[in-house]
Amino acid sequence: MEYVVWTFSEQDAADVWFGQPVVEGGRASCEYWAVITFEGEAETLAGMAALRFDDDGLVSEQRDYWNLVEGRHEPPDGWGG
Repeated sequence: MEYVVWTFSEQDAADVWFGQPVVEGGRASCEYWAVITFEGEAETLAGMAALRFDDDGLVSEQRDYWNLVEGRHEPPDGWGG
């Protein structure tokens, strides 16, 4: 938790979008898109999170794939459906 607080505490603002999650059995995935502003400069982050859950419903594996580019880029029309 300390890592998450530290990471996001440095950002001036963030606009975040999530796609429709895909869930099957003990697995789920979800695309995400974010425009993050830090020290007045915008960056766009787009990626996907893949999760596997144990029998208690807790995350047992987690992977993220993402791409970061300079500037503000809104999600394309129809993204995340």
